[in-house]
Amino acid sequence: MKLIRTVSAVALILLLALVSAGVGCGGKGGGGAARMMNMVPENLPKFIFMDIKALRGDANLEAVYKDFMGGFGDLLDVCGIGYDDVDGIALGEDVMLLDGSFDLGKVRDNLDEDGWDKSEYEGAEAWESAGDCVALLGNLIVMGSDGAARDCIKVVKGGEDSLHDNRDAGDVMDRLSGGIVMWLGTGEAFNKMMEEEYEGLKAGGMSFKKKDEHTMKVTFVLKFEDEDAAKNFTNKVEGGGGALEGAHFQLIDKVFAKAMGEMDVDTFTS
Repeated sequence: MKLIRTVSAVALILLLALVSAGVGCGGKGGGGAARMMNMVPENLPKFIFMDIKALRGDANLEAVYKDFMGGFGDLLDVCGIGYDDVDGIALGEDVMLLDGSFDLGKVRDNLDEDGWDKSEYEGAEAWESAGDCVALLGNLIVMGSDGAARDCIKVVKGGEDSLHDNRDAGDVMDRLSGGIVMWLGTGEAFNKMMEEEYEGLKAGGMSFKKKDEHTMKVTFVLKFEDEDAAKNFTNKVEGGGGALEGAHFQLIDKVFAKAMGEMDVDTFTS
């Protein structure tokens, strides 16, 4: 399970590579990512979502599908979960959520044979081993460190606020187009990923969505603490340089900056 942090880093590296390729110039709600945001804690610093079912069913995106699922292979093997069982993946700090259709009997047998201890937490079936936890909630499987998995269980069971309840994160997600790959983070996490310092940034997100056989749509949404900070950001980006060079941001709702662009599918998969 300690591989989850490494897998998260791999996903971020891929996203940063896509951003560095340039987005050029250029629906509301975030799709499946928004739904899974309701299953993780409100204080999560970064959140990654992948629509695995869409990737698996798209011949043009086969390379991306294989890269992602190959990175998750060891984690899935722990539970005896096949690639085709998974429809969606969400990653947070030390936790991974799998949405799909699972043979829970097989998962239980694998965990039992591997020496995991069955228990219960907040009414959920939880298997524990050496500080790690796998929780079985029907079509949702939560795996990660004991603390991170338990935090998610409390959210799913309705006892705690979710990341979507976090005003800044929820505001950004609600302004992003749904995508097959999405990333959202606090201002600090977004700045760290971009290796930039955007002052007054509260939260930022990005979405990659298939437009047609040859083209991906890319959307960025950033929320700032006030209108001046948002304007300063757009001026800085327009000035050139940095990971977001070439992206044309427009101010929306005063404190939000949004950019929409396109990139070749070949660039997305390279």
